[in-house]
Amino acid sequence: RGLELALTSDRMDAHTCAALVGLQVGLVFSGRVDEYLELNHRFAQLDADTMLQFRLSEVFGLAMLKRFDEAQALSDEVLPAARRLDVPSAKCLAEYGCGLAYASSDPDRALHALRRAFESASSGRCTMYEGVVLRELARLEASHGSPEAALGFFERVLDDFDVIGKRTNL
Repeated sequence: RGLELALTSDRMDAHTCAALVGLQVGLVFSGRVDEYLELNHRFAQLDADTMLQFRLSEVFGLAMLKRFDEAQALSDEVLPAARRLDVPSAKCLAEYGCGLAYASSDPDRALHALRRAFESASSGRCTMYEGVVLRELARLEASHGSPEAALGFFERVLDDFDVIGKRTNL
């Protein structure tokens, strides 16, 4: 019933949001990223607060589909608004999306964005994002940054996932 409400709703409340997050996770983990992107685009048309959250998710989806030019343009559009918010998860998602969008074309910019994403996740206690961001940060540090830092991040990823128990994200 929650999923049905989410797909037919023209407003965003706690139940609709929870159903959508579950649907988003399911679509991403099942490899249905095109549908994930369509869902985010649909809900980005609602009110301004809802729009920003779903536009941030669109950046992530576009980067996953390797549509980097679109991801970069959208990231440049929504990143300043997310940075002004006092919402650590939004800041983290915005910086993470930026890091994914620019990883191939501007690794230095991507590394800075991923470091900011990790700081937002850590300071805001967004444990779900910490490990995911650390994993990407470790990968990019290994290929374009400091191998020593990459090793430290990889160790932290393994420790965090062992403690948190989210081994499926490894």
